[in-house]
Amino acid sequence: MRVSDDTPAELFPRDERGAPLGIVRETLMGVFSGVLPEPDDERVVQALAQEQEHLWSLGIVGVHAMEGARGVRILDKLADSDELRLKLYLVTGGMPEEDRQAISSRLRPQGFKIFVDGSLGSGTAWMLQPDQSGSTGVAVLGGDELRAQVAEAIRLGLDPCVHAIGDRAVREVLDAFAPLMKEHPERFFRIEHAQFIDPEIGRAS
Repeated sequence: MRVSDDTPAELFPRDERGAPLGIVRETLMGVFSGVLPEPDDERVVQALAQEQEHLWSLGIVGVHAMEGARGVRILDKLADSDELRLKLYLVTGGMPEEDRQAISSRLRPQGFKIFVDGSLGSGTAWMLQPDQSGSTGVAVLGGDELRAQVAEAIRLGLDPCVHAIGDRAVREVLDAFAPLMKEHPERFFRIEHAQFIDPEIGRAS
């Protein structure tokens, strides 16, 4: 995908004249992140070592880490070399199962990250009612696809950790959680970053 005059306005908003506002939303970020240089693994390892020392100085001995394949690989190396001294609740997502199986037993993933909507600041949180521009945000995942992802997390023995900010997104996640929570009391069903909750959800419960 390339940014052009045909790029959807909900991903690359424009002013009333059609000029780009310089805001990039959700899945369009991949167009830019794919061409930005990344620091090499050694620099990331050094940065993690420095941050680990800083966390200790604050009395923090454990963190939750939401990581992709590269982050997991680097943390795995630190764990194997005994340089990772933080207690880690590791959350991964989108990794092939064989890659998960290859992760060191010292760095066992516990959560599975799933994205349902965008963010409040960018106007892409998935809402029940449209905002002043008529937008209800961006639905990254929902319905049967979301339920399948939650079920996959359970099958892998991981806690489903779902990013959902808008009230519509939260409703979708709760609907996906409901049939599995009683069947799997050993799992933690998490909604990450929830900022808007439909009052009707509370009344219905």
